[in-house]
Amino acid sequence: MPLRLESPTLDAQAASGLGKTQWDIFLKITRKEAETLYSAHPSITWTNLDAHVQWVSSARIIDALEEVQIPTGGITEDIIRWRMVKAINYIMVRPRPPAPTASLPYDPVRDF
Repeated sequence: MPLRLESPTLDAQAASGLGKTQWDIFLKITRKEAETLYSAHPSITWTNLDAHVQWVSSARIIDALEEVQIPTGGITEDIIRWRMVKAINYIMVRPRPPAPTASLPYDPVRDF
């Protein structure tokens, strides 16, 4: 049964077969990948990305997991899609620090 986008985190983790520590590392790796994608495509969502870009991104995630010796057998397309949709959406809506504002010149009435 495919993992739905609305599925809770525990369902996704259980479907992946990863333990708590491995899942935390998976989340970090996918967050970094989401930030990379967002910087290259700031107005795009995971579902609107080209299939090739999604495939390359998924391959990078799998490679990064294998690099730190996390089993990838349970990491399916559904799990990557579930996670990347959430990670990119979070990056798009997270609060940004306000841009520095120029100070106003001294005004004796306002600054009294």
